[in-house]
Amino acid sequence: GFLESNDGDPELLVFIP
Repeated sequence: GFLESNDGDPELLVFIP
């Protein structure tokens, strides 16, 4: 699934298989 990155920028997403 996709999670919002925790660096403060909600536009950056990381993919978790």
